[in-house]
Amino acid sequence: NPLLALAHFHRALELNERDLVVINEYSSLLLATKQPELAEKTIDKGLKFSPNNLKLLYTKADILHAKKDHENVVLTLNHAMSKRDTVQYYQKMVGAAYLHLENYDSCLYHLNQIVQKGHDSELTHYQMALAHRGKDDLEKSTASYEAAIEKAISENTGLYYKNLALVLDERRKLKQAIPAWKKAIEHSPEEAIYLYHLAKDCDVYYKDKKIARRYYRKYYETKHPQYRNYVKERIQYLNGIIHQQSIKSKSR
Repeated sequence: NPLLALAHFHRALELNERDLVVINEYSSLLLATKQPELAEKTIDKGLKFSPNNLKLLYTKADILHAKKDHENVVLTLNHAMSKRDTVQYYQKMVGAAYLHLENYDSCLYHLNQIVQKGHDSELTHYQMALAHRGKDDLEKSTASYEAAIEKAISENTGLYYKNLALVLDERRKLKQAIPAWKKAIEHSPEEAIYLYHLAKDCDVYYKDKKIARRYYRKYYETKHPQYRNYVKERIQYLNGIIHQQSIKSKSR
């Protein structure tokens, strides 16, 4: 019973406010019961008594991470790591915090260490791809998305393929982007917008406009509103081109 446990911890701290084990466990339970503000106040009391206590610092990082206070996650974990202690889970957390703060070099420094130690996951490579993209290094971003896809076991695979396709589009590598869009659709069929992007790439890449028209029609059939009017006009325009192409081929 969490409420009973909270009452016990509260009573224990009344008896001895300097009990760091109780402070740490009480703070963790407060966080687990969705009371991050009180959890932070409690852990800060403990850190006043023992500012370099690693268990308290890591619990504080958990609390700050839950509050999306990325700046203080970085400060807290850098303090912990300055004590020559680097826990894999928290190195991933500080890398993610740096990503949110758009400090891409520091993000990549920590995530590369995770990779070198062989503790990388699909999320590690996805975050690295975002950091490389933030630095406008599209080639490395592409490689990191491909690494994320290789390791992918979650429902986020469609997202990785979508982002890979967008980077390839930016690099004007439509030949590679088209199969990436197809994979994104395969993994996330509910995302109608992916059909639109696939149709656009096919429209530019293939001389045979029937391919683009097929995907534009599929997108139009989803009733997705964003590009519906444009797609309707584009299909009509392509109908004219396809008709002209068929007349030319017959007259040869």
